Amino acid sequence: MQFTTQQLRGGVRYKPTCRIGNWCEEVELNELRMKEYVSKKDSGDLLVISKQLMLERALQPSVAKFKENDGILRNGDTVMLRNAATEGFLNANAEDLIPGRKGPAYAVTTGSNAIPCIRNVFAVEVVNAANPDAPVCYGDEVRLVLSGFVPDRDCYVYSEMVSALAASKCSRKQEVGAVEEPAGNTRWQILHPDGKMRFETEGRPVRTDESVVIKHAASGSFLASDKIKQMNTFGAENEVHAHCYYSTNKTHNMISEKRGEITGDYALRRHGPQNIWDFVVPCSQEEEVSSS
Repeated sequence: MQFTTQQLRGGVRYKPTCRIGNWCEEVELNELRMKEYVSKKDSGDLLVISKQLMLERALQPSVAKFKENDGILRNGDTVMLRNAATEGFLNANAEDLIPGRKGPAYAVTTGSNAIPCIRNVFAVEVVNAANPDAPVCYGDEVRLVLSGFVPDRDCYVYSEMVSALAASKCSRKQEVGAVEEPAGNTRWQILHPDGKMRFETEGRPVRTDESVVIKHAASGSFLASDKIKQMNTFGAENEVHAHCYYSTNKTHNMISEKRGEITGDYALRRHGPQNIWDFVVPCSQEEEVSSS
């Protein structure tokens, strides 16, 4: 059996699957690939390493706690927000940027992670509050603030009216995300979920064990989440948008108006579970507050 000069010189390095046609060039190419791999590994540019570093940054532990153990929500309390429909917690994703915004805008979803971290712990800050420890009352305008989510900057949950350039990714409802500037579209109102009780409860301190609805002050839509799966770095999470999920049942408004029980500006239709939110603080951190 006769061998070519290339086969004799190449020995075991030569294979019939050689793509270049020259074993020496093939060896050189493999060495370059190895050098490139080692260089990316040392600098942390490998996809698996960059994803691991991103997860470590996003899942850094954070503290969710109430300032006082009296059951009243106060200005500056850090909480987790759980949605009644998805049973997931509101969180943001720094790697999922919303296109079309002037500055960085980050996507917001609800997920199953119940451990407090910098992507799912929000500070409730009353707009233009004179007292930093004042109770948050129904009807007050607040901002939902993420601290530490972006280095050296706070992020604020915002909503944008539906337009040709702004809408939620899957359902095409009103867009919700997080931005770095406290603009006018970052203002929200905490309201009682029962429309019949809304007028009576306005101005009353919000209790931490009560469910609430969160209304966008500029557009009048309500913060909502539904079981619409949206893939991101953390897996399949549920979409967050702003929409009024009202009950379709008849409420007999005109009969109540005729009797003088209500006026025409009462919102009597019930909110769906997509609009209902609860303030959650882990039990271990509640015990720390009570002991202190």
